[in-house]
Amino acid sequence: MALAMAQSAFAQTNEQKALEAKREKLQSEIRDINRLLFAEKKEKGNVLDQMEALDQKINVRQELIRVTNQQSNLLNRQINTNIRNISKLRDDLETLKKDYGEIIQKSYQNKSKQSRLMFLLSSENFYQAFKRLQYMKQYTNHQKEQGEIIKAKTAELQQINKDLMVQKKDKEKLIAENKVTKKALAKERSQHEILMTSIRKNLNKYASQIK
Repeated sequence: MALAMAQSAFAQTNEQKALEAKREKLQSEIRDINRLLFAEKKEKGNVLDQMEALDQKINVRQELIRVTNQQSNLLNRQINTNIRNISKLRDDLETLKKDYGEIIQKSYQNKSKQSRLMFLLSSENFYQAFKRLQYMKQYTNHQKEQGEIIKAKTAELQQINKDLMVQKKDKEKLIAENKVTKKALAKERSQHEILMTSIRKNLNKYASQIK
């Protein structure tokens, strides 16, 4: 299961990187179009060129919103996956701690060297003494292993919790950016409508440009 979790996380990370690269590319395109529009307005350029640039900008802005939504949805899936993983790890940790508690309790009851020695000396023969010695070694090793597993599980749980906090912040940031982008899109659509109205009113003036 740990391997499956790692593969899923790797695939989602790659998808997130691809979406982030696409988002950055779209933002770069918008900056380029803004520079073009600014230059055309400054030089009182062709109104139809402005219209075309604004059309392109609106299309790019819509694509940016779509990609940002994809990123947000992917982060949501990652967050939900991590919440399930945290829940499972907590259950595993609870079981391990319970088992470990029982081991420690038994170990405490039989911890004195004298009781261990008596346990060996009370053996009926050498073979039984050897088996008891092996059992004591295995018991000690199992106790150490359980302690190490608990330590590893605790560290894994802490790391997933950290990842979850980062993912939640990233999602909040994307949602905030999308709100700004949607406002910009609404403003650009309004500018587009103003330009269209201007062209309709001055159709004769722009006829030569249209030709």
